[in-house]
Amino acid sequence: MPKKPKKEFDGPLIMKDLPAKPKGRNVIQGIAALPMAEVHRGNEDVVVEPDRTTNAAPKLQDDFMKKFRSTARHIDVSNHTFVYLTLVNAAYQNLTLNWMCNVASFKKAHILNRTIVVSMDEKTCKAIRKQWEEVNCIYLHVEDGYNKALDWGKRNYVNLLNARVKLMRELVELEIPYVLFETDAVWLRDPTEFFAKSDLLEDADIIVPLKGYQEKGLTYSFDPMIVYPTNASKSLLAEMERALAAADMSFDQDVLDGLCKSQFKGVVCRTFEWAEIADGKWFKLSEPERAKIRPYIVNNNYYVGVHNKVARQAINNLWFLTPKGQCALSKVEKALKKRNKN
Repeated sequence: MPKKPKKEFDGPLIMKDLPAKPKGRNVIQGIAALPMAEVHRGNEDVVVEPDRTTNAAPKLQDDFMKKFRSTARHIDVSNHTFVYLTLVNAAYQNLTLNWMCNVASFKKAHILNRTIVVSMDEKTCKAIRKQWEEVNCIYLHVEDGYNKALDWGKRNYVNLLNARVKLMRELVELEIPYVLFETDAVWLRDPTEFFAKSDLLEDADIIVPLKGYQEKGLTYSFDPMIVYPTNASKSLLAEMERALAAADMSFDQDVLDGLCKSQFKGVVCRTFEWAEIADGKWFKLSEPERAKIRPYIVNNNYYVGVHNKVARQAINNLWFLTPKGQCALSKVEKALKKRNKN
């Protein structure tokens, strides 16, 4: 009996290179990264294989952390605004530039001025600064293995999740409210006022999206996540860091889901409605069905294979870079006008 093909999993900073010479007329050349991991538990068993070629866990050196703290403190978070935080590697460069082109169209919001990109690739920071000098890009030196395509379930993958949680903890210790996000999403509407109104939920410690397919196991998603600097959020992130550092290979979404459902140390996890922050289920809707909702953000997940993801985003006119990687704001404005005409 022939072996079943190995299943590919979605996850942050996972990337597969597109073929140098794609075959067929319908292949769209580009670069993208996969979104957060989907199902790690539920109806099917997922075996985490040991990785014998892991790199040392990324170290957040003192000079890096000093710059990170200083940058965060200098971002204005008055009037119910937030710092925006994301972690990227070399594979994320074009996708990150695509996201920046996207949100640059929200001119009054000045989202890019409040954005901190922690890049594990120095060239990516240079590319970002060349087009978007207002963005705070901080270079985090790591071993070369972290700037390659990452395999879901390997130690390198989990090490990066742990590094990201350390950054998240640092912001709450600085008493800074922030939005953790990933650049493989499309922001169809300016969410600034929408995020600000979430502060009306005075008992909320974090706010996260709901998954479109609840029957798949997990309830909560990760992108975007609003985190308020409270004692409960500090306790939650400390526990997440502990779990991700453990030898049992935990995953951040799994840990978050369990801690929120158990109200760990009194943490209150509120949620966005799916129609407000949608996931890959949105791409499977017909145009009449899409017209009935107006999400602020759509995450590009629930789809296996980066080639398919790139094609899906481009086919839906949600790729805003020119072939030379330059931002085409006219394409953004046209796409958003279409999606928000009702």
